[in-house]
Amino acid sequence: MKIPLKTPVGFKQSSVSLDYLEKQINEAYSQFEDLQDDLNADSNAVEKIGKELDEITDELDKGGFDEDVRNGVLNRLRSSFRKIEKINKANEWHNLEERLLKQLAIAEEANEEFGTPRSTRQLIDLQRQAERIINKKDVKLGKELLENINNFFFALTWREQTKFLLSRWQEDFDEIDWDDRFEARKLLRKASELHAQNAEFGEMRQVMISILDSMPEDEQRKIDTSLLRG
Repeated sequence: MKIPLKTPVGFKQSSVSLDYLEKQINEAYSQFEDLQDDLNADSNAVEKIGKELDEITDELDKGGFDEDVRNGVLNRLRSSFRKIEKINKANEWHNLEERLLKQLAIAEEANEEFGTPRSTRQLIDLQRQAERIINKKDVKLGKELLENINNFFFALTWREQTKFLLSRWQEDFDEIDWDDRFEARKLLRKASELHAQNAEFGEMRQVMISILDSMPEDEQRKIDTSLLRG
């Protein structure tokens, strides 16, 4: 959950800057867009927040040079952030439960394809924990479990994910506008050797980020590299 608006350190309310307010309005709109994507949120309440933000933006555009206007915008923004936080809090458990069940299903599929007897036992333990936590609706333990499920999925699949990336880069090598083609080829060979040697992820990641950084940005955007970038 994102942090509600606070007056920045060093600012008195009477001296809040236009730049600061514009940044906070952008943050408010970002949180508002997240609420729009939340199927569990009260759509009427969300719509009202959107209208409020539009009004606040218009008010600042027209009179942001005036301190009294800026102070009024600050107070209205604080109110909007509180409303956003209230909606998020009301739906926190429901959304968390949905994420837990979704990530468990993804982990189950990964285990069917890449699992071992040991990972199967780990998955069963995660499923049992999920059942207990869902019955109790414990948000704190639910968040901890979600992180554990994600870590379990990562441990199962990172080798396959890195293998896929290497394969794609090798196949498309001549079509990529590398910064240094010789160095890129060298890095790809090194990464392939590390993969064959069952190297640890940290070592693989370092080389593969170097490969990624040697590509133009438009090429990087073609592939989901969240595995490497974190």
